Amino acid sequence: MAKIFHFYLGLVFLVLYIFFLLDLENLLPNFMRAKNLSFQVQRVGTGVIFILTMPLISIACFMKPDVLTNILSPSYGALNEALLKNGFWYIVGYITLAVSVGLFLLFI
Repeated sequence: MAKIFHFYLGLVFLVLYIFFLLDLENLLPNFMRAKNLSFQVQRVGTGVIFILTMPLISIACFMKPDVLTNILSPSYGALNEALLKNGFWYIVGYITLAVSVGLFLLFI
């Protein structure tokens, strides 16, 4: 049940993120100024890329925790059981979502 809920939660956040990116100029004009400045200053461009990819990390944690468990989780024991289960990736998803919302709120 939790897996289905988080999958649809990630899907909702993905749709909202796409609509957010399409109207980024009107929603966050200060962010667009920083984005235009990124062509002149290299570190600003790195920050812009970081801020724009944080919600995608959150969406990936919600929609595909099994894939992240298989790829990124260390395994232990004779059965090579994954150490970091789906619950860990859900927590990482919520934390990255909160951080990304906080970062976007800086540009309002």
